[in-house]
Amino acid sequence: MNKAFKVHKIEGYIVNLYLIEYSDRMLLLDCGSVNDVNRIVKYCEEVLKRPVGDIKLAIVSHCHPDHAGGAVCLRKKYGIPLAAHPRIDYWYAGAGGCVQHLLDCYLATFVARRRKLKLERILSVRRVKPDYFLDDNALLPFFPDWQALYIPGHTSGDIALYNKETGILYPGDCVTEVGGKLVLPVPISFPQAMAASFDRLARLDIKQLILAHGNTSEDPRKVIDYLHTLIDKPRNPMSVSAHRMQVFSPEYRRSIKKAR
Repeated sequence: MNKAFKVHKIEGYIVNLYLIEYSDRMLLLDCGSVNDVNRIVKYCEEVLKRPVGDIKLAIVSHCHPDHAGGAVCLRKKYGIPLAAHPRIDYWYAGAGGCVQHLLDCYLATFVARRRKLKLERILSVRRVKPDYFLDDNALLPFFPDWQALYIPGHTSGDIALYNKETGILYPGDCVTEVGGKLVLPVPISFPQAMAASFDRLARLDIKQLILAHGNTSEDPRKVIDYLHTLIDKPRNPMSVSAHRMQVFSPEYRRSIKKAR
């Protein structure tokens, strides 16, 4: 496979989506919300002049509906296989997970309102059921020049995507920029794990960050080091509220019981 590729940014409803275009195939980094499927199809057909079927793999960085909501729809309508961490569906498992998913859909709608966006559908299938599981350090199926890195903290199943040859890193929600300001994702479910994830990313040779939320041209190492310092600082009211609203996730409840 020709390793030369182009990175295309698609502005989704809440997150930025990235199409990695090769001469013979394409890779999608995150699937956005359920209505972002139409944006992906439109971009492929109208901008790239390629069928959406040229996407041979779609990655889901974590379970939240602004990143995973379009995944099942892409597979059902266009036969695009999905890949994610083995723990991705644990977050919304069972009755508690169903409640948590509804709350997270509400939070995504709240974010859209704050950004003064026209309200779109957020509610979607909550379980991804990936075709491929991406353990830590796994090379992506069909795209072995990309590697999955396990970076828990935001949830228990977050992954980043790293291309070592070019130094491009897609960190999912681990690195977030809002209004020109670098901030931690909301919520930080597991602060110690998040700190360890930042330590790990800081050891990589990163030349470019491509972000789901926002944009930055700052030195990647300085960005990661700065965010690391924010973990121990007091959380703002919104972060506190979001943290309290995740208590229905069986994964989160299990971690709390284990810590006691």
